[in-house]
Amino acid sequence: MRELATVARQWVAQGRTGVLGRPMIELGFGPRSLGDAVLIGTDGHCHGTLA
Repeated sequence: MRELATVARQWVAQGRTGVLGRPMIELGFGPRSLGDAVLIGTDGHCHGTLA
């Protein structure tokens, strides 16, 4: 999560915007950790994983 915070700060410094996606519940395939997260920029670039 610290790595995502660093990337988010870099994006803000560059004037980029995006959202942070995190699992809220687990349904279907495989377990998800509540610590999983992904940053998704408005340009479609992603950083992180929900795997």
